Amino acid sequence: MFAACCRLYGKPEWTLAHTLILYAVLLSRIRNAVHFPRQLRIIRNLAEASVGNEIRRERMPELLADVTHIVVDGSMRDVTAFNQAQVSNENDKAALLARHPTLQAALHRLEDDSLLRGCLAAFDLDPSISPSAFTQRADAFHALFDNPACWPDLTGALLAIGDYSRQENRFTGYRFSDFGASASKSEIPWQNLFKGKKEPRLVAVLMSLLDQVAAANDNLACLQTIQLDYLQQCTTMDWRYYFVKYIAMREGVSGRYAISPSGYSICMLDKSRMHSDYRDPYLLAALCESGVSATVAARPWPWFPGTKLNPGK
Repeated sequence: MFAACCRLYGKPEWTLAHTLILYAVLLSRIRNAVHFPRQLRIIRNLAEASVGNEIRRERMPELLADVTHIVVDGSMRDVTAFNQAQVSNENDKAALLARHPTLQAALHRLEDDSLLRGCLAAFDLDPSISPSAFTQRADAFHALFDNPACWPDLTGALLAIGDYSRQENRFTGYRFSDFGASASKSEIPWQNLFKGKKEPRLVAVLMSLLDQVAAANDNLACLQTIQLDYLQQCTTMDWRYYFVKYIAMREGVSGRYAISPSGYSICMLDKSRMHSDYRDPYLLAALCESGVSATVAARPWPWFPGTKLNPGK
């Protein structure tokens, strides 16, 4: 870290988060921190969750003070500048490990997953959980999410269980919903889904899915069975029904959708904001189901400009 700082400080490759981590390392050497590997992991998780608005040059005095509290005092109580949702998540993880120390390896492996990046807000971290149940869920998560070939059926199976999306309500009445991207090979949509504060709906749906997969012999077959069972038992053909039934409706590159209150007017976004052209997932599904040639389907006309208030043509 010191060599990298000497070589890269002042360049884009060296970030303020790197400065915070190097400061933690120096503090641990000066103060002979006993539990530094655990403290460094916490600081890494907090820095990852705080990248953006929370780690800024003008906030460095407060952030450095937080690092001091963690390394020197060994406490999270006075940590105020880092992302507070992640602070809460770190406290939940600490409570779980205090009750079940044997879960440390499984929990750390989840933290190190490229989709989770230290944040386990989507997991049930209740200390009353049995160690075997937590371990089985962790193993099922890696088996599913570390294999992009499962992603198209993953989004369908999750939606069959419930609306698990992270939502951002807009003043115009519609909402942004993040589902993770089934068709994209990018990890960013999944990272956006899993980071942030704890969402009980997301936790409930994800844990239900992982429990069913953990009890199955074939992961992909299990995902497909969940979707088929839902479609056969569904009595209300709302937007979730159509999203589960037609995989084309879940092909948005960003994993983000602008959804009207009724659920029947939806924009499928390729970016994170509505500043470009979009696709209507219902029309896209109808197009794909119509049997037209790939050449026709690839033409620009399935895309449209505008917003939910001004849909364009």
